[in-house]
Amino acid sequence: MGERMYSSVKEGSSMVKLVRAVLLLFITIQILSACSKDTTATTKSIKYENEKYKFFLTLPSKWRDKTELVK
Repeated sequence: MGERMYSSVKEGSSMVKLVRAVLLLFITIQILSACSKDTTATTKSIKYENEKYKFFLTLPSKWRDKTELVK
């Protein structure tokens, strides 16, 4: 009976190691994919400058066709 108990504990700890390894792999993949996001959206932003009131706005590039400039 002692061997059976030791066997199930040993299998349980290997299962815990497997779960930890899978979680670590998943987290690593998420971090690496977040680091490789396209950053060109920030460089192609819409810039508006108002010389009369001395201010400027930087709008996201996603707003490019959704904004209207009225003078």
